[in-house]
Parts: sequence; structure tokens; C-alpha cells
Amino acid sequence: MNWKYPLVGAVTFVALHRVLVVTWQTWFHGGGGHSPWFMNTVDSVLLAMAVFFVVNVMVCLLMPQPRVEETSLAACQVVAGAIVPMVVTLATLPEGPGNMAPVAIFIGIIIVVVPSVAGALVGFAVRKAILALHS
Repeated sequence: MNWKYPLVGAVTFVALHRVLVVTWQTWFHGGGGHSPWFMNTVDSVLLAMAVFFVVNVMVCLLMPQPRVEETSLAACQVVAGAIVPMVVTLATLPEGPGNMAPVAIFIGIIIVVVPSVAGALVGFAVRKAILALHS
């Protein structure tokens, strides 16, 4: 396991949450009275998915000579890194994590893993296309 990918995931989630906190009232119209959390509005879910998609495209493009299975594994490692700050953030929300916290974490992982793997595969395809053009 490469320690860089979980670190990328953790930093990405923390940065995403910070953006949500700063822009919650303007971009997300207060989230319907809820605290800033990436699953509290459809727009924030879509933002999280887009961010993790783009980050994983970039991770794949920067990998030295990746194979398709390495890109998928790297995406899963990025997600694994995002889980820790996701749990900490949920646990420290002002209204508390609630009794459905395990379900929220599971759904949060799904929301992050799908675009992460898709982004890694797109990055792999783009990289292969670029290499094919140069050969």
C-alpha cells in the first residue's frame, strides 16, 4: 500500500469539508437548516462526487506506468484515507452523529468510492490515449 493515496484521500475530504463550511450559507442556502456535511444536500453530494472524480483522475495521470488494476486499487486507497476524516467530521457535528451514523458512513463511502474508481479509470484511459498519440 502506498501511503500517498490515503493521505490524498484524507486531505481531499478535509478540504472538501472546509469548502462546505465556508460556502454553506451561500452555495447551499444553509442546507435546509442542517450543519455543513457533504450528504446534507443534493448539491453537496454532487460536489463531493465531482471533487473525488477529479482528484482520482489526477492521481492516475500522475502514477508512474500504471496498470488498470493499480489505478482501481489507488482509488480505493484514496477512499480509505477519506473515511477517517469522514467519521471524525460526522462525530463532531453540532447535532451529533445520530443513531444512524453507521448507515451514514456506509452511504458516504459509496458516494465517494463510485466517482473515485470512475475517475481513476478515466485517468487511465486518458493516459493510455496520450501515450498512444506519442508513439
